[in-house]
Formats: sequence, structure tokens, C-alpha cells
Amino acid sequence: MGKVKTLSSQAQEKIDVLSFEKILLGLLIAIMFIGQMATIFRLPGTFVILFAASIIAILTRFQSIDWKILTVLIIISLIAEFLEFIVNTSIPYKWSLSGKAILISFLGASLGIVILSPYLYGLGVIIGGFSGALLGILTLEIVNRYNVHPALRFDLKLMFLRFLSTLAKGCLAMLMIIITLMRIYS
Repeated sequence: MGKVKTLSSQAQEKIDVLSFEKILLGLLIAIMFIGQMATIFRLPGTFVILFAASIIAILTRFQSIDWKILTVLIIISLIAEFLEFIVNTSIPYKWSLSGKAILISFLGASLGIVILSPYLYGLGVIIGGFSGALLGILTLEIVNRYNVHPALRFDLKLMFLRFLSTLAKGCLAMLMIIITLMRIYS
């Protein structure tokens, strides 16, 4: 009969720690993705991404993400939120924040991921998720625009400006995620 080899308790403990680190890293990457989606609804998603990157930096003892990268992420986050502040004060048009809007953006994000991830892999998940969600919410806003009395409708130019500002903030959030992931996996 052959002998069955068992792992020593020290080796098993090391495997458990590595598994925990991978699960935590996956959770923090998911939080970054949620932060990116939050930018569509005028929420400070870039700060969520920055928080997740900071936690990753602390957990890795600043080996993968150092102070320079965190400083760059802070600057990008401040630029994105300042841009959002300027747009919010100058454009009266806002995306609707309803259950229907969240559902449509989730479905759009899922569709964008399914379409782009086979071609762009991980980058397809980031780009496809955001672009699908943004196009989904834009489609909903255009449909809702025609369900309102003509005197109460917002100008399409304002809707387009809101779209562009959300796209810019989302691209900055995407840049933050890409920088973080490149530092983690390089």
C-alpha cells in the first residue's frame, strides 16, 4: 500500500494565508469596480478606488503600490471629483438615481463585459462594464425624456454635456484601476 502524504501544519497555514490574501485582493478589486460604476451616478467612486488601492498598499507593505503611485492616484481622484463639482454646479441636468436606472446600468454593464471581455480580457471587463453601464443609463434618460411634457424636457445639449463629463470622470476612474492593477500584477 502506498503512503498518503499529508501537509505539515506550517505548510497548511501558509496555504491558508495565501488563499486569504487572494480572496481579499479579489474583494478589493471588486470594490474598485463598484467605485468605477458609482461615478456614473455622481457618487465619489474615485475615492472608493483610492481607498481600495490604499488598503492593497498597506496589506502588501507598500511593495506593489508605493507612495508615489498613491500620490498619483490621489491627484487623479481630486481632478475627477473637482471636474464633477464644476459640472454639477454649472449643468442643471442630472442622471436619474432610481432602481430602474441602477438595474438598466447593471444590465448594460453586464452586456458590455460579455461583448468586450473575449477580445480585451481583463481590460474588456473594465472598459465594457463602464461603457455598457453608461450607455444603458444614457438610453434610459433619452427614453425618459420623451415621456415628459415638452415644456419640462431638458435640452439634449445638457444631456450630452452630462454624458461627456461622466465619461471623463469614468475614464479617470478607469485609469486609476489600470494603474493599480498594473502595479499589483507586474
